[in-house]
Amino acid sequence: MTADFQQSRQALGRRLRELRGPRTQRDLAAILGWPRAKVSKLETGRQTAAAEDVMAWAKATGHPAATEELVARLQGLETHTRLWRRQLRAGHRPVQDVLTIEYEQSAELRAWEGAMVVGMLQTADYACAVFTRYAELHRAPKDIDEAVRARVRRQQLLFLPVATPTAGRRNARRPPLLPVGGGRSA
Repeated sequence: MTADFQQSRQALGRRLRELRGPRTQRDLAAILGWPRAKVSKLETGRQTAAAEDVMAWAKATGHPAATEELVARLQGLETHTRLWRRQLRAGHRPVQDVLTIEYEQSAELRAWEGAMVVGMLQTADYACAVFTRYAELHRAPKDIDEAVRARVRRQQLLFLPVATPTAGRRNARRPPLLPVGGGRSA
């Protein structure tokens, strides 16, 4: 999924957490008849809620007026999903090409992925396994070899020279090192 989708899912989760108020996850889960883990995953954006879930949540937390807002947010997530699927109709390679352009235009890259190795750090074999699984999951065209080549080619960005504020200056000075013991006199 796209970063926008995940951010929207996390924003929905924050809103659900806000509506829960002082009640514990365990208490809300008991009211809803759900496992506590489901409440946690919805609040942290690790699971996408169904319309029935957000309607039940609003009622159980005493905020039935929030139902319309929550359903609208959920529909926004569904729009992201449809957009993602539409992008994947052409295969994974075009998605990789768009990401490469975004990365090239970025001044700073930060990435964290809790479930797999971050794309730019994946080996070709690892990326092949990821694209194969995603092609099956999303029923996308299996342009796996082209997608892997595009992803591995993007890794070249990791080795480009980095412009720093002191680049081009002569005699750039490093800050002095502290003596052993933290620089304190005895």
